[in-house]
Amino acid sequence: MKRLVFPACVLAAGVIGYLLGSMIGTDSMRNTPRVERETAPGGRRLIRLPAEAVVAWRRKVERAERDRAEVRRLQAHLAELEPESARTAAEELPVGSRRKDGSIVGGARWSRMTTTMALGFLDSMVSEFFSEAKLTKDQEQRLRAELEHRIGEAMQITADFINGDIDGDQAYAFLDALAADGRKTVDAVLDADQLTLYRKFEAGVAGFVNSNVVNNEMAGLRKPLHLDRDQEERVRAVVARRYSLVQKRLAAPIPNMFFKPLRRELDRDIYDETGRAIKELLDPGQAAAFDTLEAAAPEALFAYRSLLVPKTP
Repeated sequence: MKRLVFPACVLAAGVIGYLLGSMIGTDSMRNTPRVERETAPGGRRLIRLPAEAVVAWRRKVERAERDRAEVRRLQAHLAELEPESARTAAEELPVGSRRKDGSIVGGARWSRMTTTMALGFLDSMVSEFFSEAKLTKDQEQRLRAELEHRIGEAMQITADFINGDIDGDQAYAFLDALAADGRKTVDAVLDADQLTLYRKFEAGVAGFVNSNVVNNEMAGLRKPLHLDRDQEERVRAVVARRYSLVQKRLAAPIPNMFFKPLRRELDRDIYDETGRAIKELLDPGQAAAFDTLEAAAPEALFAYRSLLVPKTP
C-alpha cells in the first residue's frame, strides 16, 4: 500500500505546487487591481486600494496559506515514507551481490568444490550398481550422464532453497518431479532384471541417507540436551520414526545438505507429533532447550549460504 501512496503523494505535491505558482504568480499579476500611488510627508510612497481589492487579496493570501499547509502535510507524509523507500532501494543490490543475511542477489549455485564433493559421494555407490547390473558400455554412459545431470539439478534446487529463492514445500515438489522424470529415463535404458537391481540401489541410497540424517540429528541433540544413555536410546528411536515417516511421503531420498533435512510445512504434523513424543522423555529444562532447537531447525540450513556463489559469473 505504501508503495502506491508514495507516487500518489508526489503527484499531489506537484499539482499543489503548480497551483500555488499559478495562483500567486501569473494569475495574481493578471488580476492585480488598479492602484493609486501618492507621496506621503517624508518622501514615503503610499498605495491606496479599493476596499473590494483588499478583501480579494486577503482571500488569496488565506487560500495560499491553506495550500501551503497542505504541501507541508504532504511533505511530512513523504518524509515518513522515505525511510522505507530508501531501505528498499538499498536492498536492490547489483546481481551477484551478497546481502547481509548471506543470500545472493539474482540467485545462487553451489561452488564447484561442493558439487564435486556431492558427485564423489555417490560415485562409489553408483559404480557398485553398474558392476552388479552388468551394464553395457552404452547403458553405463547414458545412465551415468543422466544421474550426473539429475544430481546437478537436485543440487541447484537445494541451492535455491538455501539462498531463500524457494521454500521447503516448493523444493520438495521440484525434487519429486525431478525424480519422476529421472525414472522414466532409467526405465528406458535398463531391462527388467537391471531395473530390479536399480530399485534396490535406490532404496539403499534412501536408507543410507536416512541413517545419516538420524545420526546427524542425534549429534545435534546429545550435547545441548545433556542426554543420558537411556534418554539417548529412547530419543533416537523417536527421531528414527520421525524421518521414516517423512521418507514415506517422498518419491526420492530425503533432500538434505550434509544430512540435515530441508523441512517443509507439509510435514509439520510429523514434526509436531514426534516433537511431543521426544519432550515426554525429557525433564523441563531439556524440553525447553529442545523447543529452542526445533524453532531454529527450519532455518538451520541457511548457515550453508557461505558455500554458495553467484548463479551467473
